[in-house]
Amino acid sequence: MQKNLLQERQGVAARAKGVKWACLGVLLITAASSSYVFPPYVSGYETVVRFAIGIGAMLIMFQSLRARQYTFTALFAALILLFNPVFPTFAFSGSWLILLVSMIPFIASLVWMKGTSSRAVVLAPELP
Repeated sequence: MQKNLLQERQGVAARAKGVKWACLGVLLITAASSSYVFPPYVSGYETVVRFAIGIGAMLIMFQSLRARQYTFTALFAALILLFNPVFPTFAFSGSWLILLVSMIPFIASLVWMKGTSSRAVVLAPELP
């Protein structure tokens, strides 16, 4: 039973890591290409990016809430509000600095997750 629990935790951590990397990639591509999107496609482009980052931030927010990392929970809640597709707070064109700064919580959580996952493997009891 402990082996299954450990495998489940490793699977959750791997999926969360994938979500973080995907969100980082979307933010980086958006920061680099936001001013080059043709005007008729801007609204659709921004909506897709806002949904992707919002959903990714929501998943990571719930993970950090379960891990009782309330600082990360607050950071990702702020990202959800910032990238809200229903009530956009800023236009992507010319906002590359905001997009790059939005990458910091994802990077910080990747660094934090790397430290905690290595400690969890060391502290895991020997399985028969």
